[in-house]
Amino acid sequence: NFQMDKGKADVSVQFNAKVKKILVVSTYQMLVLLLFNNKTTWTFKEMQDATSIPKEDLQVAALSMAHPKVKIMRKAPNTKDIQDSHKFQINPKYTNPRAKIPIPTLNIKSKNSSEQDDKNMEAIYRLRRHQMDAAIVRIMKARKTMKYQELVA
Repeated sequence: NFQMDKGKADVSVQFNAKVKKILVVSTYQMLVLLLFNNKTTWTFKEMQDATSIPKEDLQVAALSMAHPKVKIMRKAPNTKDIQDSHKFQINPKYTNPRAKIPIPTLNIKSKNSSEQDDKNMEAIYRLRRHQMDAAIVRIMKARKTMKYQELVA
């Protein structure tokens, strides 16, 4: 069972006639960048159909490269959300003094993740409760005696 969104790749991108950079991107970001070898402007729906990347993952990959701090791609209209008709293209005015540029991936929380986070936190609390009990037992065995106030504090 491969986790396709966890990989990294070095991709050489020609932004214009003078600017060529090496970008360190995730696997999904690499797939999006490779689309621009075929044509200059893609809609979100076309990118999704061409790559078969799940919609949420494609949104993260595309928005992380169109982010105002990164500016590798241009998005029209320039908003935080993505619709199927929104258009993307490589930014020909991109500049960066570094030759090799790591591109971060955005952390976008989905609506279902909050429910999953609650379940995960509950499991973590159960696990930690047993670890705390074990630590108290170890301390008590090492000291042989302990007052109640020291135990609670």
